[in-house]
Amino acid sequence: MQFDKSSELFAPFRGGRIYAGFSGGADSTALLLLLTDLREHHDFRLTAVHFEHGLRGAESRREAGKAEEFARGLGVEFLRFDLALTPGSNLEAAARAARLAVWRKLAGNRADTAVALGHHADDRVETLLLRLGRGSNTSGLVALRPRAVVDGVTFLRPLLHYTRVELTDFLHSRNINSWQHDSSNDTGEFERNFLRNQLLPAWTKRRPGVMAGVRRTLEALGQDAAFLEEEAERRFRRIAGRSATEAGFWRELPPALFPRVLRLHLSNELGRDFIPSAALTGELRRLLTVETQDPRHLKVASDLILRLQGSELELIRTAEPPADACWEWRRRNEFRWGRYLLVWMEIPAGSLRTKPEEAIFDPAGLPEQLTISARRPGDRIIPFGRKREESLRKLRIDRGLPAEFDAPVIRDNTGRILWAPFIRHSAGAAATPVTVRPVRFTIHGD
Repeated sequence: MQFDKSSELFAPFRGGRIYAGFSGGADSTALLLLLTDLREHHDFRLTAVHFEHGLRGAESRREAGKAEEFARGLGVEFLRFDLALTPGSNLEAAARAARLAVWRKLAGNRADTAVALGHHADDRVETLLLRLGRGSNTSGLVALRPRAVVDGVTFLRPLLHYTRVELTDFLHSRNINSWQHDSSNDTGEFERNFLRNQLLPAWTKRRPGVMAGVRRTLEALGQDAAFLEEEAERRFRRIAGRSATEAGFWRELPPALFPRVLRLHLSNELGRDFIPSAALTGELRRLLTVETQDPRHLKVASDLILRLQGSELELIRTAEPPADACWEWRRRNEFRWGRYLLVWMEIPAGSLRTKPEEAIFDPAGLPEQLTISARRPGDRIIPFGRKREESLRKLRIDRGLPAEFDAPVIRDNTGRILWAPFIRHSAGAAATPVTVRPVRFTIHGD
């Protein structure tokens, strides 16, 4: 098995360092062997990096030990990072964010340093199908690329031309017949596992040549995405470095270029890679259809707002919100978060009428510690008196509050929102007429 195409990726890092993601599984083992073959030719230093996610107890700790033994047996430096994740609905996203934070510390904004990952051709097919289900454009459908830069980190994927079977055969040719196997990959808990273990095998059995066809489609999509991204870059150069742009510029962009130019514009302003959501892109396009002299605002991030006024679309930086804070409310009856002050007091039973800046709780249902934080994209709440979650953003708009509205929300120890001041009280720990000693929380702004 020849890795000529892969070798070219590492030429720019001669004399530098390559960090290799190394779980000890078949893919990352093939990657580490390839890199040990290439390091003398390209004269880079090599370090294997293992993430212990803290989700499978003794099993994953044993795997970490075996991974270290294998790497050191190849004469490769080994680093282990314990992430201690908590199971939840967004576990995969949380794991990616935690790993990216480590990669940023190791390799962020360093021209002579890159991170090598063991993604292969089958991973690209799975990602394509996952992204199809999420409504991605062509750039999203071919997200796994041989070289990509994310948040200042250069990622290299030298195995994308090879299938899982080809990599396994390569390991056998090197007399390696066993490797780590993550038992969670056998479950249907994650959507990727469902595709890998059920859908794709059934599809391949029904139509044996389908995977080769999908891989050819990926190559064509990659070419289309590259063309669109180059054209978006060309259009972006017309406004690069300007916080205020002509609304007409955005109105004239073809739909295929609009989200790509917007990504470049926002990333340039924020100083980090920022992918605008479909909701944000769609809302901005709708906003641009309105011709008015009254300012219209659209919140982009915690510290960035888009303002449309007349014929001008302007990016406005705002102050970063304070960090999440823990309030042991029973010990302290007031708490300061940025420019806001939260206080509570006991009130007579049955006194349940509130103002927008107030919320009344049954103290028996409140945890000892409350988390005070900024609103987050995708936040949802079960409003008092209802049974289903609703978008906090929609509720904020329904209240007539602007995008730059910055009051915090109060969460329990699971992250669930108990109260969004001025927006809605949740059904959690809400006081009722039979609550014996209700407590009223009030928020005050400077």
